[in-house]
Amino acid sequence: MSVDVSGPLDWLAQTKFIYPSLPVDVVIRPRLLNRLEKAILQHKLTLVSAPAGSGKTTLLASLTETKSNLKIAWLSLDEEDNAPSPFLGSLITALRVLQPDTGYSAGALLANLTDPEVEGRRVISALINDVLRTIPYEFALVVDDLQFITDPLTLRLLEFLLEKMPLNMRLVILTRYDPAIGLARLRARDQIAELRFEDLCFTRTEMGSLFEKHSGLVFSGENLDLLMQRTGGWPAGVRIVANLLRQQAVEQERSAFLETLATADRFTFDYLAEEVLDQQSLIVRTFLLETSILSELTPEVCEAVTGREDAALMLEQLYKRNLFVTLVDKQRYVYRYQDLFSNFLRSQLHQEMPEAVAILHKCAAHAQTTSAKSIQHFLAAQMWDEAAETMQKLAGQLNKEGLLGNLFEQVKRLPEEILQKYPQLNLYLGTYDLRTGRISSAQVRLETAMAGFEQAQDEAGYYTAMAKLAFCYNIQGKLKQARELIELGLTSPLADHNRVQLLFVRAWQHGLEQNWEAGKESLLEAISLTLSSKERGAFSVLALMLHAPLRALPGTLDSMEHYCHEVLCRYPQATTLIQAGTLSLLSYLHFERGRIEQAAQTLEQAEELVQKLEGVQLLEMDLALTRSLLYSLQGSTTELQAHLAEYIERIEEQPALSEWSGFFLYLQGHAYWQNGDLEGLRTIYTRLCREERPQEFPDLKVLRTMLQAQIEMAEGDYAEAERTLLALPARQEQARISLLFGSAQILLAHLYLQWGRQQKALAAFTRVLESSKREGQPGFILREGPGVIPLLRLAVEREIEADYALTLLESFGVKASEPHEIKVPETGEVITAREIEVMRLVANRATNREIAEQLVISELTVKSHVNRILRKLNVDSRVEVASRARALGLAF
Repeated sequence: MSVDVSGPLDWLAQTKFIYPSLPVDVVIRPRLLNRLEKAILQHKLTLVSAPAGSGKTTLLASLTETKSNLKIAWLSLDEEDNAPSPFLGSLITALRVLQPDTGYSAGALLANLTDPEVEGRRVISALINDVLRTIPYEFALVVDDLQFITDPLTLRLLEFLLEKMPLNMRLVILTRYDPAIGLARLRARDQIAELRFEDLCFTRTEMGSLFEKHSGLVFSGENLDLLMQRTGGWPAGVRIVANLLRQQAVEQERSAFLETLATADRFTFDYLAEEVLDQQSLIVRTFLLETSILSELTPEVCEAVTGREDAALMLEQLYKRNLFVTLVDKQRYVYRYQDLFSNFLRSQLHQEMPEAVAILHKCAAHAQTTSAKSIQHFLAAQMWDEAAETMQKLAGQLNKEGLLGNLFEQVKRLPEEILQKYPQLNLYLGTYDLRTGRISSAQVRLETAMAGFEQAQDEAGYYTAMAKLAFCYNIQGKLKQARELIELGLTSPLADHNRVQLLFVRAWQHGLEQNWEAGKESLLEAISLTLSSKERGAFSVLALMLHAPLRALPGTLDSMEHYCHEVLCRYPQATTLIQAGTLSLLSYLHFERGRIEQAAQTLEQAEELVQKLEGVQLLEMDLALTRSLLYSLQGSTTELQAHLAEYIERIEEQPALSEWSGFFLYLQGHAYWQNGDLEGLRTIYTRLCREERPQEFPDLKVLRTMLQAQIEMAEGDYAEAERTLLALPARQEQARISLLFGSAQILLAHLYLQWGRQQKALAAFTRVLESSKREGQPGFILREGPGVIPLLRLAVEREIEADYALTLLESFGVKASEPHEIKVPETGEVITAREIEVMRLVANRATNREIAEQLVISELTVKSHVNRILRKLNVDSRVEVASRARALGLAF
């Protein structure tokens, strides 16, 4: 079978997409094949997980041969697929073999991506659309040897495919151990069928059939029991025994072998494999050992390694003699040794011919047709400079195609003194470390790259490494080192994308130092430079770096909004990292400007794009914040708490971002306070206090104190809450990042209103209203959620910025006048006008008798009202009524 691969995927070996030919003596196992076919048809994923030699590949190849009505695409993975770009290329090609019209748009997209490691999900989405358009029938994609995929980004792409793949598609995974792709969730949904080692082992009957077919031998029940006991039905072991017995010419030799097997301490593959090797002639034995270093056996490469002109004939004979050789491409005569046998042969080679190993790898390196395979053999031969030079030549292409993860593992095998000579490799490895959160390693790589570029007088490489290193220093809190690089870089001739990155780092640093005006100046310079640049890379840097902390810089919203509209005009296609970052920023800006419907729509577009990207944690954090603000505005308590809990758990697993979890914990605690859940609020506050660090954002200290004040308010300790809050508004003007999450000034106004001091409440809130109106930033108030409604009503009543307050009230969908009744969002219960009157008095701590006297009703009636109110609000005590009333927008 030939594979039609064009364009950027030409480098893929065609044998990866062809299921191996079955041995002539294969035993068809109907019980397993029927079970496997049923599993594939009824489940999204079929997982065949078992150790080497269990017959996983043979089983699926048998199914492909015998079940002609089941369409199957085949993909055999290897070490070279352990990165997003090669994995995606192989995936596309496997489906294209099944249906030639499939995958062309996905392949073209992959070839033109600037960063497949980040944007790989876009390729998966395009591929799914191709499948829907071109494959009308049910089919299964078999992914063999998934154990080679260990890169987390690549595994997440496979998980994304599994989650999104169309209904007519099934996935079959063959692996030596379970992959990290959320199997528990699939089991809970009954979307997975699993076959394991015990399912694949030969039964006694199947083993007898194999011996009869393979060796022409019929064994007694006693001997079959013995063989079953010694092999455990392990397919690789059973086949080796069958191969050895076939080569025994006389019955006495067979009996002697069985006796040896019966008295062996344990059954091992190496023991039996050695028996197989010892049966061969010296010529065959030498050929087996010398070619064991190859992952694929072709006549041309085997000839170069062994020096034998009859290599093609040797391979054919090995295959016909069932010496653990698999034919993977009949047309081009490409073979492979079965994995266990290959490992055994390599071990024997190092024992018997250690001096020849390096020479064999050198011959193999020069005979290979792909650079990736050449590098592997150069490394094995310890030809360090040849390996490094080949990597260096490939570095730019590898980075563009997303192969850095694969290169990373190979470069680690180079001696450090060799790596020092190749700064480009260090630059790309440092970039990969930054992207994957290995910050300390990134620093070492980038420092080495800078020194190497300086020695080589390569200015472009030097300044590129400098910009990345400054960012690396900054996120580690090494502000002095970062500042030195920034000052040096910005006075030097830089490419636009490097200058933009340094300006952003400088703006971020000014923010951390609470020098907001200087930060604003650097940010606006970065935006201006980007808009005037012809470098796409400058826009990519801005898309990734213009996130939450920099949005706290004062007086920058207009410039940010102008930038967003300019970028969307310049890059109208909704398929890029640039647009994902722009829409993420724009959704937040819409919220800040009070354009709530536009904020929600743009947020959904941004979330859809970011779902298709990898390595964009800062964008994900921005979207999580905007989503939280929208839930809070809408009073969607349940959705908000679920969203925050999920995101906090995720962000705490990312070392580079874990400190930001405290900001989202504040939002969670604030939501508990608004909902009257004092226990939940205390739990969050305790957790924040437990996680306090000497070196942390000053903004976190402000938010932690704000939660403390909310506890004091909920407990009715108003005087203590006032002492806690009075100094916070001034502190928050310095720790401006905290303003993105909540306002201490509004909290102070809440306190006074709840305390019954309306004049003080109005005075505190007026400052916020006037500032919000002046800056054109209603989102500063709207982020507080429905709890701010009583303050807005008070402003309208006292004619303080009344028109603006009315506009804000409309954003919550309420009127300024007191409602005749209100609906509780979570339960759908309706609070009547009379119950609202009772709630007001309960919130002000009136007793049942005092309420009865004021409303001129009986105490029994008051008690009935109170019980109904508690039930409708889903609270347990009168103390919680005030908080729940605030959340419903009632001004008590």
